[in-house]
Amino acid sequence: MSRRNDSRDASGSKREPRPDAVSADGLAPGYALSHPVGGTVVGDDDVFLCLGVSAELNTLLDELALVVSGTRSDVIRKAIMLLKIALEAKQAGQKIGIVGNDDCMITEIEGLL
Repeated sequence: MSRRNDSRDASGSKREPRPDAVSADGLAPGYALSHPVGGTVVGDDDVFLCLGVSAELNTLLDELALVVSGTRSDVIRKAIMLLKIALEAKQAGQKIGIVGNDDCMITEIEGLL
C-alpha cells in the first residue's frame, strides 16, 4: 500500500488534503492508504468508495436524500439494506410487495432479484 502524497490531480490542478481522512496506520490527516478493492481506508472500520453514477441517478440520490432527511450515503445504505431484506425473504420462499392498510398485498414486486 502506498501513501497518497501527490498534491495535484490528473488535470494538474492543486489538490487540497482531505482534513477528515485518517488512515488505519495513523498517517497524518489528509493522507490515506489505497484500499485493495478501490476504496480508501478512512477509519478503523469505514471505507470510502468512489462511485460513478449517471446524472439522472445523481439527481435521484439528491431528491431521495431530501425526502429521508439524510445524505446520498444514507440513501445508498438504506437501499442496500432493503435489497438484503428482499434477498433473504426470497431465499425463505417469501414474496416481496406493497401491503395496504388492510394487510392485503396491493402490488407484488417481481424481477427485483
